Amino acid sequence: MKKIFGVSAVILIVIIASLGYRSYKHSPLYSLKQAAIALKTGNTETAKKYIDFSKIINGIFEEQIAKDEEIKNNPFAVGMIEMFKGPMVAAIQTALLNAIEEGVKRAKEETNNTQSAQNPQSRNKLIKKVKVLTKKKDFATVQIVFSGNENKKDMPLIVGMQKIDNYWQAVKIMNFDEVKDADFWDEM
Repeated sequence: MKKIFGVSAVILIVIIASLGYRSYKHSPLYSLKQAAIALKTGNTETAKKYIDFSKIINGIFEEQIAKDEEIKNNPFAVGMIEMFKGPMVAAIQTALLNAIEEGVKRAKEETNNTQSAQNPQSRNKLIKKVKVLTKKKDFATVQIVFSGNENKKDMPLIVGMQKIDNYWQAVKIMNFDEVKDADFWDEM
């Protein structure tokens, strides 16, 4: 009887663990982890699966234009922006993906440099914490807190994520103005 109870308990633990892992694999946090791995390794195709760069860039354009009364009240300016926005978004996305690939190459070269490999201070942890703020059926907001150095405050980045099939994709930076104005970037 004890043996049957023990085996049943093990089976139950395995089932619960596998359900928990399956749930995690379909969560916004798992998708962000996959995006981070892709960015760190320079795998831009996988990064594009988990981050919709064009939606994020386009959203930033829309927000910034909506705040500028001078542009909003000028039909010629609105027309010009609409005409050039698509090619500009595509060019920015291409430049961003190229910068990611180039950054990975540069990081690999620095790692091969014996001085940086011996200096543990050169590898400070960039991300302090990640947590889901809200999660509804097909949309979630996730906070990523970047660790500031001794002179700078931590910087929160709030990302809007949309569920697509069995994964989540970052589609919007919810606090872009706060992020772009942060003193966090001064020494980067």
